[in-house]
Amino acid sequence: VYTMRTIEDAIKLKEALKKNPKKALVVGASMVGIKVVELFDEAGLEVCLADLASCIFPIVAHKECARIIEQKLIEKGIELKLNAGLEGIEETKKGAIAYFTNGESVEADIIVVCIGVKANLDFIDKTQITIDKGILIDDYMKTNDSYVYAAGDVSQGTNLLTGKKEIIGLWTNARYQGRTAGRNIAGANETYKGNTLNNITHFMGMLFTGIGNLNAGDHHEIYNKENSYVHLVWDDDKLVGVNMLGDSCSNIGMVKNALEKSLIVKKYLSKNELCSENLRNSLLISYFRPK
Repeated sequence: VYTMRTIEDAIKLKEALKKNPKKALVVGASMVGIKVVELFDEAGLEVCLADLASCIFPIVAHKECARIIEQKLIEKGIELKLNAGLEGIEETKKGAIAYFTNGESVEADIIVVCIGVKANLDFIDKTQITIDKGILIDDYMKTNDSYVYAAGDVSQGTNLLTGKKEIIGLWTNARYQGRTAGRNIAGANETYKGNTLNNITHFMGMLFTGIGNLNAGDHHEIYNKENSYVHLVWDDDKLVGVNMLGDSCSNIGMVKNALEKSLIVKKYLSKNELCSENLRNSLLISYFRPK
């Protein structure tokens, strides 16, 4: 049984593959989990992917988009077990058996668990530093103690879409937070307004994008053709969520930047035009662009 969080974990898994396992179980249908699935599939293993959620990528993919991804994985020979929370693992002479909350079990030569990460707050004196799921910070990366700053996955900064303090476990978010904290500690007076949940990843021949909250909003637009899928979630005239698959992902960087900038400057606009018609046009131009 392995985890996949550090370079050392990766080395251990690489060594385990040299023993020529035949069947692998990956627990956690996440961005990490799907890359481990891809690794095992390329190595020729029989692969099962399990998760407690009812669909793959439950945080960043709308169920409509998730079903398309799931079907493509099934077509590639990946076994899926959803609505299946990990209950326990028992070692056997040949490998291990994983037991799930829905009563099912899976035998495998190798198991990788890609779930259960949370911020380490055990060393924090909670009477001095205010915490929630992480360390609460303002736009200057300050905690409630003006002499203490926090940045990265341990900190709860602003989610631009919700305005709430959330942990956004992204490398770019941690980098901007760390830079802002470092400069302010050195005497500057800079702010970092926050970020949105977003993932852009490639796996098993598929390019996927998930930005914002796909389970919010009051109306949806879906465009689906052979090699491209676009799913837009709107709250009135504000774009609050985007899923893309395939060729439509070609200009996602521009869309992501426009979405974030529009949220930052929204309070200065009488109408959120940047986040409505301009973004819609950008997305649809990408979607309908000839091959």
